[in-house]
Amino acid sequence: MKTYQNETEFLNQSVGDGGFLQSEIWRKFQEKYGRKTNHFEDEHWWVNSVEHTLPVVGAYGYVPRGPILKAENEKGKTDSVGIQNFFDEMKLERNWGWVRIEPDTEKFLKNIQSQISYRIVPAPHTVQPREILMLDISGTEEEILKQMKPKTRYNIHLAERKEVKVYHTQNKRAQEAFIRLVTVTAKRDGITPHPKNYYEMMFEIFPPENWELFVAEYKGDIIAVNLVVFFGKYATYLHGASADEHREVMAPYLLQWRSITYARSRFCEIYDLGGVDTVDGQMGWAGITRFKTGFAQDMETRKFPGAYDTILFPWKYRMYRILQKIKR
Repeated sequence: MKTYQNETEFLNQSVGDGGFLQSEIWRKFQEKYGRKTNHFEDEHWWVNSVEHTLPVVGAYGYVPRGPILKAENEKGKTDSVGIQNFFDEMKLERNWGWVRIEPDTEKFLKNIQSQISYRIVPAPHTVQPREILMLDISGTEEEILKQMKPKTRYNIHLAERKEVKVYHTQNKRAQEAFIRLVTVTAKRDGITPHPKNYYEMMFEIFPPENWELFVAEYKGDIIAVNLVVFFGKYATYLHGASADEHREVMAPYLLQWRSITYARSRFCEIYDLGGVDTVDGQMGWAGITRFKTGFAQDMETRKFPGAYDTILFPWKYRMYRILQKIKR
């Protein structure tokens, strides 16, 4: 079995997006936010799960970007005993109706499907993005700029010429501005943001060394803020928000660029820009995808199989799907 220096190195090398959502940091945040969590680990498997509860059907489990196979057995095959034990345990001890998993690859999904006793089906909706864009930032700044689209480089320099001020901080003013702008951005994009205390809890629970707020100011006003998480060699653009005013100064472009250069100073090798859609053309993703792919016009995206439900109690799962149809 391969050995790792610490949890961070193990997750960085085992999960396609660096593994932050399977970290103890994320699990403890979920606990503090009021959700029950579970950590399961044996010689071959690592699983951090979060419990959610729905009316009528009760509780189910969610394994973000997992489960994770730590090691294959002596014959070089996936060892299914541990993961079977995890599902059995959650059925008997937690009474979960199903467990929503997010396997790292299609091959890994098929291995799990063929080796456990429970039925696994596509979930009715995804949770984490099925496609993400990760920039290789191990080269020089000139090399990183060169891989961008000309329009993206132009907008970065435009924001500099307009004297947009960018800095990183963890202070209360930036936190409050971020939460306020999240609401503004959500209203503009027609989406529902997390509650205010969700973000406040992040700032309280995340260790100071694992996050920064990148703030863009224009004429004294905060007009954009990004939350970036640092986890081993990965820097992840977790959330971003911007004002309706002064959009012409292109602050989000300079904000991302300064986040990238700061990540390099912390010896990160990958900058995860998060979800994009270059395949399905989903409604609402065009602008986001255009903005993010501008930072790496020729770089391949990382694709995941998506969310799948492992059915522990078939009658509970049938009821859940019926209620979903009625709700729609």
